[in-house]
Amino acid sequence: MEPQAEQLHPNWRALATLNIPMKRFIPEGCIIKDNQLVIDEKRELDKFNGEEIEQFYKQVIEKNIKISKNYKQENAPIKTEYHNTPQENFDKQRFHCYATENKAEKLLQISYKDNDINTLDNYGWSGLMMSACAGATEAVKVLLRLGANRAIKDKSQRTAKDLALKKGFYHIAELLENPTSPDCQADQDKVPISYKQKPLKPFYCSECKQTFMETAPRQHYTSTVHQFNVRSSLPLNKLQKFNIPSRNKGLQLMVKQGWDKESGLGPSQNGRLYPVKTVIRKRRSGLGVEQQVARVTHFQAFDREAVRRHNSDYYSKKPHGKDKPRNRNDIRKERQRERKHEKRLRHELS
Repeated sequence: MEPQAEQLHPNWRALATLNIPMKRFIPEGCIIKDNQLVIDEKRELDKFNGEEIEQFYKQVIEKNIKISKNYKQENAPIKTEYHNTPQENFDKQRFHCYATENKAEKLLQISYKDNDINTLDNYGWSGLMMSACAGATEAVKVLLRLGANRAIKDKSQRTAKDLALKKGFYHIAELLENPTSPDCQADQDKVPISYKQKPLKPFYCSECKQTFMETAPRQHYTSTVHQFNVRSSLPLNKLQKFNIPSRNKGLQLMVKQGWDKESGLGPSQNGRLYPVKTVIRKRRSGLGVEQQVARVTHFQAFDREAVRRHNSDYYSKKPHGKDKPRNRNDIRKERQRERKHEKRLRHELS
């Protein structure tokens, strides 16, 4: 066989008679639509010269510059984009630290469960209240978006809005009042009209017997001066010298049962009201000898005489064998030694 025949495929005859559709190549600029060739019309650019194209390009550039100059950037809302990808578990101390330091991205990286976003510290402050008091605007926005409760009050019945107003962060107070509105861009130096302080009206305090013009009535009624004057105007009773507060539970129970704070203790109100006066008898001199005056308190603070025993000389450290007084243990040991000595002596003599 010829060497050329050996190179043919064994099934070359079937392949030669197989009907294979031919690939149809289309020149550039032509597309097939409904089995028809549609040739796009070429744009005729020959009629434009280089100067006209340059002039058109300059007009477009100048138009864009005018638009950018007329655009007021301060009126556009500032949108801060954060990536909410929780990466760490919730920790109350870390969460409050992030809220105070205005770390919005860190707040979004925490995975919250149940009511973690409204957790309180030992003083009853939530993360939103800490952010509002610290002026952390971005943290306030993030916490509001995460569903923080704006109505939570601390132990002084103050909300996050009240704390922001007290610190002078009026833009945060406006944001807390209208959280659904667009991002608040109020300047801290510009105080909104709704938050401007009203002029204080003078008022007269009957307890202090003075007219006040520079403070509000609520602030004056909680001041130390007013509380002192109110307490001095109360009717005097025997218990005031002991400085027992009115919120004492024992005192409240006694008053509730009908005690008038003046008569004695007990059901018949004949009991002793003051402590019993006593005399400390340290001297073993017996009756008829001059005694000390009876009193309620006998010693001052840090007085060592209050704990000193009458035979304290016995407990003082002395050299061995120098007039040390005997006690019961010493007497018992001495008797045991005598019995052993007597027993040994009898055994030797027998």
